[in-house]
Amino acid sequence: MTGLTWIHLSDWHQEGKKFDRKVVGDALIADIKNRKAIHPDLGEIDFIIFSGDAANTGQTQEYDDSFNELFQPLLIASGVDPKRLFIVPGNHDLDRGLIPAALSKLPTSYDQIECCWIEKDKRTQLFQPFQAFYQFLSKCTGHNQPKFADSNIMEIRGEKIAILGINSAWMCARNRGRGKKIIDQGFLYVGEPQIFEPLKLISNANIKIAVLHHPLDWLAPLDLSRVEVRLKRKCNFILHGHGHKPGVSEINDNFGYYTIIPAGACYDRRDPLNSSYTFSYNFVHLDLDTNKGTVFLRRWSEQNREWRKDDETCPEGQFIFSVFKNPIPHQIPLPPQDFIGRDEDLKEILSHFDNGETMIVLGGLGGIGKTALAYKLAEKLKDRYPDGQIFVDLQGNSQSQKPLETTEAMGQIIRSFDRTASLPKSKFELANLYRSTLDGRRALLLLDMLSMIIK
Repeated sequence: MTGLTWIHLSDWHQEGKKFDRKVVGDALIADIKNRKAIHPDLGEIDFIIFSGDAANTGQTQEYDDSFNELFQPLLIASGVDPKRLFIVPGNHDLDRGLIPAALSKLPTSYDQIECCWIEKDKRTQLFQPFQAFYQFLSKCTGHNQPKFADSNIMEIRGEKIAILGINSAWMCARNRGRGKKIIDQGFLYVGEPQIFEPLKLISNANIKIAVLHHPLDWLAPLDLSRVEVRLKRKCNFILHGHGHKPGVSEINDNFGYYTIIPAGACYDRRDPLNSSYTFSYNFVHLDLDTNKGTVFLRRWSEQNREWRKDDETCPEGQFIFSVFKNPIPHQIPLPPQDFIGRDEDLKEILSHFDNGETMIVLGGLGGIGKTALAYKLAEKLKDRYPDGQIFVDLQGNSQSQKPLETTEAMGQIIRSFDRTASLPKSKFELANLYRSTLDGRRALLLLDMLSMIIK
């Protein structure tokens, strides 16, 4: 079984040494040690994500205390290597006394946001209020201060897992309302330049996880319109803290398919008479063989002085979801930009489709442009076949190249629609699965070196 498990926590708000924090924190570590009793799948933890606010005011002493009181015990209890602990900064990790004068006011244009990340001097000022945080990050995890978003790729049991750690807190505490009260919601920025190159670096990973402290709806509208489309289309998971509320959202919308998982607060302040100060965290387990994921939600019980399954947020304290929604495949390459002069050929071929033909063979000597013509034809036809356009290279275009086996070609087509499909060893069963996969679908198949088949 190919499984993957992580712990997600947030919002510790270290401030001095408080007995209440020790009560909750010691019970938290005990709960993590006892995780196999929660579910056998939680026995091996692959990595830990902490989505912001390790400190309360961004001071060095707070980080030293949080390392001793939370992170070191957490690493020991989970058995996770420090390099697989990923921490992003939150609004309380920013030392507000070190905000540079040049960045003390909200930007008035997106050009100013871009300059903060692109120009070296501005970027140095941007990181200035996070000096203590990044020193702590290096000490605690071995990760260096990133130039942009902190991108990491791990290989775990044959799967490439990418973590994209994003700083959503760098423009916190700039907007103030009445009585100089800080109002951050709707006035924060990630900045498209922060994530542009890191998303490219992790593009080949099997699982991509974006981590930031703030929910996306806390971003300024101008930034949200640029950032959310990139994160939601490129990442399988978006993890955040700050809201102090647990939950899971499995979303399939115009941006794509992704799962949003907030952590809640693992400690803020303890008030037995106020239920809004209930603490939470979660485990996430992915079974990549079955394409199922489970979020195990944990909640502090003030009455019992222990962490329990959070059946108030979700029945049985578990949320089950699909790891991947199989997207509609669009695999056929675009035709060359300089493709010209075959209008009559295209018109004739398309007329056969208009008359009900479902299979077309383009034949001829090598190098006369059959493949380019097929690409152009596929471009013209794609709207007629909304369930997918599949490209299979049958190879065998030289004596030294072995042609693709029929079973391999069928397997590629099946996996184009369901990447987790289990392929039978029997040719007869594989052929049945192939037919079942295409049954009811209007799909365009381009088989290069042999033919184009339309079903």
